[in-house]
Amino acid sequence: MFIVRLALVLLSILFLPVVYADRRLSAVVGCRFGGWRVAMWLVAALLAIGLVCFLLMWREGCVPLGLRRVFLCVYLGASGAGIFFCIGDVLHRCFRKFGLVACLLHGLCISLAVANIILVVMAYFIGNKRIDVAEYTYYSKDLPASFDGLRIVAVSDLHLGTYGSDSTRVAQLIDKTLEQKGDMIVFVGDLVNFESKEIVPFVDELSRLKAPLGVFSVLGNHDYGVYRNFKSKREQVADIARLVELERLCGWHVLRNQNVVLERGGDKIALIGVENDGKPPFPQLADIPKAMRGLPLDDGGKPLFKVMLTHDPCHWRRKVLSDTDVQLTLSGHTHGMQFKVFGLSPAALIYKEWGGQYFEGERSLIVSLGLGLGAVPFRFGAWSEVCVITLRKK
Repeated sequence: MFIVRLALVLLSILFLPVVYADRRLSAVVGCRFGGWRVAMWLVAALLAIGLVCFLLMWREGCVPLGLRRVFLCVYLGASGAGIFFCIGDVLHRCFRKFGLVACLLHGLCISLAVANIILVVMAYFIGNKRIDVAEYTYYSKDLPASFDGLRIVAVSDLHLGTYGSDSTRVAQLIDKTLEQKGDMIVFVGDLVNFESKEIVPFVDELSRLKAPLGVFSVLGNHDYGVYRNFKSKREQVADIARLVELERLCGWHVLRNQNVVLERGGDKIALIGVENDGKPPFPQLADIPKAMRGLPLDDGGKPLFKVMLTHDPCHWRRKVLSDTDVQLTLSGHTHGMQFKVFGLSPAALIYKEWGGQYFEGERSLIVSLGLGLGAVPFRFGAWSEVCVITLRKK
């Protein structure tokens, strides 16, 4: 169960430093540590109780959204600082024979602990407000002349459940998307956190998304309800169907291993949308042959220029490059782990392509860092972003 796994991870990063600090300080200062010891365990216990309540009520919206976010930031700031302090102490002990080196390593870890707290505070106050626009240009000799200059606005990972029923932030994200005046808007997955009902408070806002060629979407791993314990598979399938129904109610064209042919000035291109397909444990449901079935040739008898929407960027190297002739692929999913400094993100440890534009020959993948927040209520460096892709004939 997702919530249980998440709880175990978060409780571990809280209590491991506390246990280590208790043993070390007891050995060093003995009984003089008594009062501080009680205070340390009391704070840890209160944070742990708060975390359990936070996770139990995450989906219910019983606690105000702002309070939930503040609590999680305090929790991550305190537990992260504790980890760095303990690492510093371990390094100091390991290198104590090398006095200067030991002091430098200890000082570095203390600095990182302080920096962790500062970053959490900054990420909370800035990361919940900032929205960037990432602009890309893709050149292709296969692009029909009538589509030269086409603007595709790509957004992903709204994770609406994070906002409860408060539409203020979602309205800002929708406004920023509409400001880009795209010829076409595409959403590349993860509209919800757990279940379809999270969309209901935001139907009016989502319905504002309009574009001349239409609004198109695919499903992401969260949209399949894999992080919620449904009573049966049938109930889970029904919830997915309800989510798709709500997206269509908003005027979106949901592509589930399907394609649509777009026409402009007498020319045609193909937009292909596949089900989520990522590395385990994420769902692998894409059916590329089905998704590309029935695509016509252009007037010159050549394959159409193709844009594919697939939520997980891993799918690009796993299947898209080898099994298709798709020129441009758009993805999301990674969020850039919502943290990036000097162009570096921990997402790079997991994903070869995690944010930005990538090329394999003349074929390209663009990965959006997403709009929403997911489980962690802040971003730093990897800000919420709207991607604008301009197609140009080479």
